Amino acid sequence: MRARHVIAAVMTVSLAACSSAGDDASPGADPTPDSTIGDAAARDAPSRDVDVGGIEADIFPPGRVESDDGPAPVVIMLHGTLGDRTRMEPLAAAVAERGALVVVPSWPVIDQVEPFPQSEGDEPFRRQSEAVICALRDVKQSAAELGGDPSNVTLLGHSGGGMIGARVAIVEEPPWPGIDCDVGIDHRPDRFIGMAGDYEGYYQYAQPQSALYAPYDVLALEPTNLDLDVWLLHGHNDDAVNVWSSALFADHLEAAGLEPHLLTTDTGHAAPLDPTIAAGRFAADRIDAIIHDRQEPDWWLDGPSDATLRLDADDSCTYNGPETWPTDRAMRIEIANGTDVDAFFALVSIRDDVEITREEALAGDGILGVDNPDWVDWGGFRPVPPGEKRMLDFAFVEADQTFVTYCHLAPETDHPRAGWMFPAAVLSAEP
Repeated sequence: MRARHVIAAVMTVSLAACSSAGDDASPGADPTPDSTIGDAAARDAPSRDVDVGGIEADIFPPGRVESDDGPAPVVIMLHGTLGDRTRMEPLAAAVAERGALVVVPSWPVIDQVEPFPQSEGDEPFRRQSEAVICALRDVKQSAAELGGDPSNVTLLGHSGGGMIGARVAIVEEPPWPGIDCDVGIDHRPDRFIGMAGDYEGYYQYAQPQSALYAPYDVLALEPTNLDLDVWLLHGHNDDAVNVWSSALFADHLEAAGLEPHLLTTDTGHAAPLDPTIAAGRFAADRIDAIIHDRQEPDWWLDGPSDATLRLDADDSCTYNGPETWPTDRAMRIEIANGTDVDAFFALVSIRDDVEITREEALAGDGILGVDNPDWVDWGGFRPVPPGEKRMLDFAFVEADQTFVTYCHLAPETDHPRAGWMFPAAVLSAEP
């Protein structure tokens, strides 16, 4: 078992399976009249159970669009593995009301594509990929009929939907045989938004990066769609898919020459899907800003850091920067590994049912999976290779918990204190 999966034991909670919009049209996105979407969908209310590329989908027409605004951005939303498209409906309606054409298809989750992979064969993974690619091609053909812009298509995936969405979004041409729907229509979205994505596939298939689904493994698949605009959202309180999944995916894309944006928050796994609460409103507003190409520097950052979190060879974990931050504003923390082995950096939330002082939170060292302080709720980990630095863009959204910054060594190293967690600071939202 690799280090990052051992790390899941820290919190002793069972993991559940679970840039610019641009003015240039996507290559090959010329609409054709072959699709049935336009015939089925009404412009004034959601249309249910519409055949989109061979699978059922719900379609939400754009709101807040004036006649001179031009066509609306198109968003295709993929639900997670343990749900269906109804889980995405509240977020879909909120994004549509803000001025987008939203399509929510029912892609086939792993237990719907028999046989479930055990030892060999890639048929389940091909069928999943085919369903999403065919939906993309169909939507591109029909978007204009519904007031959508086929040159501004965003693929958004939550949890397992993030995995399958990333799989098809990052490739210029599908490397998998037998996907022959709407041949000649380019499936590539202009943009990918991943929310709590399980890019390892670990929580889908009970093993990470398995040879069972090569070359469908997102973190082994070579990104060839190098014009893709990538935005990733993930919560440090996600108890289903740890934030390291998005961090690893971002590193994979950067190595290929892409420039993904990764924003982490104080939210859990499913909270961003509910626009009636702070996490959902935050997600809907940020999706709206991304697809309409509105720059909001207070919540997504480029440039210098506001703080630093560093682990050195003497096991010193030091934080320099503010310990309170305004709600809904991103803070940029530079995380630096000053050791010669892999290290992990974490924001660990304090349980809301305990009272603990700042001094008590920083008083002792936890040890990986063995002697964790009883005030620990959950936490998200960011891996950093030896001698390297990363940027952690973090925002308080729900602002009802306090977080402790941690450094620790990879448990697989031979260091005498490998696995020990070193607290550095306590972070909270401004009152």
